[in-house]
Amino acid sequence: MAGPTGVIPRLAGLIKRAPGGANACRALVRIPGVVAGCRFLAGPRAEIARWRKFRAFRRDYGRLLSTPTASATTGKTLFVSLSGDLLAATSVELLMIKAIQARGGQCHVVTTMGAPTNRYYRLARATLAHFDDYEARARRDAKPDAASQAMADIRTQHDLITFSFQGVNVGKYACSTLMRQLRAGTLDLGNETVRERVHAELTHAFVTVAAASRLIEELRPDTLVFLERGYMPWGAFFDLGIQRGLNVVQWCGCHCEDALMLKRYTRANQDQHPASLSSKTWATLSETPWGQKEQEAVREELHRNYASGTWFSEVGTQFNTRLAAAEEVRAQLRLDPAKKTAVIFPHLFWDATFFWGRDIYSDYREWFVEAVKLACANPALNWLVKIHPANTVKNHRDGHSGESSELQAIRACIGDLPDHVRLLPADTTISTYSLFGLMDYCLTVRGTVGIEAAAFGVKTLTAGTGRYDHHGFTLDSDTRDEYRAHVMSLHNVPPMTPREIELAQKFAYGTFLVRPFRLTSLRFGFSRDKVATPKLEYTIRTPEDMRKAEDLRRFADWVTASRDEDYADLPCLET
Repeated sequence: MAGPTGVIPRLAGLIKRAPGGANACRALVRIPGVVAGCRFLAGPRAEIARWRKFRAFRRDYGRLLSTPTASATTGKTLFVSLSGDLLAATSVELLMIKAIQARGGQCHVVTTMGAPTNRYYRLARATLAHFDDYEARARRDAKPDAASQAMADIRTQHDLITFSFQGVNVGKYACSTLMRQLRAGTLDLGNETVRERVHAELTHAFVTVAAASRLIEELRPDTLVFLERGYMPWGAFFDLGIQRGLNVVQWCGCHCEDALMLKRYTRANQDQHPASLSSKTWATLSETPWGQKEQEAVREELHRNYASGTWFSEVGTQFNTRLAAAEEVRAQLRLDPAKKTAVIFPHLFWDATFFWGRDIYSDYREWFVEAVKLACANPALNWLVKIHPANTVKNHRDGHSGESSELQAIRACIGDLPDHVRLLPADTTISTYSLFGLMDYCLTVRGTVGIEAAAFGVKTLTAGTGRYDHHGFTLDSDTRDEYRAHVMSLHNVPPMTPREIELAQKFAYGTFLVRPFRLTSLRFGFSRDKVATPKLEYTIRTPEDMRKAEDLRRFADWVTASRDEDYADLPCLET
């Protein structure tokens, strides 16, 4: 006998196939409690846990979040959430909503019918816009052969990435989305199964673009706020917002706990990383006097977060690691003391692929394979390949028990590594911070580690744009041939000059000390468990606390009144 998890989809399918069934399904899920009831049948324990968590949240914060909103005077903000069951992100957005409402703004949230987080948004008196309603209408109007026509001209991954529809980069978003779903480092468009998956992604993408466009036209928001923006359906809203000249803002986590990054996007910067520095921020930092105090502030920020294990704790990058002296690590890894040392820091091949800038290789996997091959061919250096530490937490979250994509790529494309090339696994106990004292060269496409390494005087080679390249302290390449030449002669590349180190430290200061938006109304961090479970707690409890919250006022002012690209906590900048 089929269990509840099988009965519900089959029942929905039967209703949809009946005359007028699609409308009946939509009407059914609008009845209060129907979706929750279905979730209960499918997984009673999980649904009971959701309700208990919500009741506790409502008990603690219901009065705070139900504070009446001010008269609408500052426009309409649309939170492109679609967070489903992500309570951590929702908890952050609830305070953002209340901050904007207190300034006289109307807040709408893009969600789906029956999403578990909807009840939380209702607590905050936000208006819900059910995206599945808009998708249903767009699906009825969609051309049935549109994806097939598009696929006729898409033969390679490059063709897919550069494919757009109504000004939206649907190919790039579809490719990134599919790579994340498959945990694939590249897509072989010559494979029929892959082509079928891409066809399905494009079919959905066309519907998403039409639905998002209609939703924006009907609600007419002034501001769009995102956490996610590089996958579908968020990417469609992002590009459409840019096209229409809306106030487009992204928020995301940063290197430390209790802080966020806030970035405003326009056509001019839409491919920039959210933690990048705007020309205005960088110009101000470049002209700022630099001395021992500022240098120590950068090093202290890095050391404190690495030593405590909170460095990008959202994905557990430094869980179960320890700091060690360079001599100890060099001996442990049996590095040749007569040689300089270069470290390759790969990106997760399938995570946030194609989000930012321009790469000189087709994807992160192709760059990684090329970099390791070049390392193998250059025995003049000690080489370390440090598998991305986020693999460990993300594997547990995804229920993945196999080896990392990096190791798979090495086995498939390179084989056994020579003695001068050593691997550091994702779960190594050696802290990344401990490598800065022994390495001479850092190789990455655009990873955060390049900023850190350069601030310690380590020459950093980039292989892509969109973040900190071409700021005077990295070794950048415009072509693959140029990159190969740099790597093969890397042992002859001189150390960073004092001026280059100063620029790198200023950039690190801007990234790690100026850009973060420090929260005081919310404490959040991540448990040191296998999935880095979020820990959140509001520090404000009453409407009066809300009114006095300086961080919420600064957030609302920056989102609704400023037009600066960066939120930057620097006295000489307008924030």
